[in-house]
Amino acid sequence: MSQSKQGKGTVNWVVFLLVALIAVVVASVVLTWEPVPAGEGEPRTDVLTASTGWGTTHFSNLSAADIEATDDLTVGDDAVIAGYVRIGASTTFSVTNGGTITPTGTYMPLEAGAAVGCSDIVTGTAGDRLVLINTCAHSITITDTGSLKLGSNRVLAQYDVLELWSDGTYWIEVGYAENAGSGTTTFANVSATDLAVTDDLTVTDDASIGGLLTIGEYAIFTEQSVVVCTEGAPITPTGTYQPITSAAAITTSTTTAVVSGTVVGEVVWLVNENASDEIIVDDGANTDLGGNVTLGAGDILKLLWDGANWLGLGTANN
Repeated sequence: MSQSKQGKGTVNWVVFLLVALIAVVVASVVLTWEPVPAGEGEPRTDVLTASTGWGTTHFSNLSAADIEATDDLTVGDDAVIAGYVRIGASTTFSVTNGGTITPTGTYMPLEAGAAVGCSDIVTGTAGDRLVLINTCAHSITITDTGSLKLGSNRVLAQYDVLELWSDGTYWIEVGYAENAGSGTTTFANVSATDLAVTDDLTVTDDASIGGLLTIGEYAIFTEQSVVVCTEGAPITPTGTYQPITSAAAITTSTTTAVVSGTVVGEVVWLVNENASDEIIVDDGANTDLGGNVTLGAGDILKLLWDGANWLGLGTANN
């Protein structure tokens, strides 16, 4: 075979290979218009789907009724949307006390098995938006620490929302909505420099307040179960508003009239609910009353625990 024919054959093979390569590249990006069945009386719509085998598909001045992107969609210029911008909900995240929230998308429902506090959220990419919604009946406290920059600690009751924006280092608060209405928010072991409560506050355990307590309306002390007093025995209060009664006229113990308090500053109001019998609280029996106090029906003795004795704050003869 002549040298010229051999060269020509080589060129043909090169051309063939180039054509085959181009065909493979074209086949890796398939754009299809698929008719979507319309409902009765509705126009047909078309869906543009892009299936990319080797990387990114680029569109310029794209106009389509529906676009489906199964991976990232990056828009380098304006995006004009005539209908809704709908963000799909991620799988609900279960928050544990002291744990970290790991978001998987913008719309992040939260739940918890009890009232919990969250100490951190996994940092997002700059520009990420995160919308946290408490979907359960237990409160979820998001603490202003770690990767968070909040206006203050945020307590999310059911249906409350916290919206955050990431700068790549911190989650920064951009919105907070309290949507729980008149429901009850439950706290567990709350510690705060300032705590502002705009509605009722119910404390089921001890409350230690280092500063001033300002109450705009009433301070309501729950009435405790009635304590039955007996001759020569101490009174055992279980709370500030303590009703007492007896089966007959009695005098308390002359050594311990009222069981000792547990915290300096405790206040107890003893209210005699016996309609006919007097109850005498002995003075000088871990008590400093200025004399024995006789409580008739409806009478009240106010006491303050100083760490050693119950000090009399006053009596009401009713």
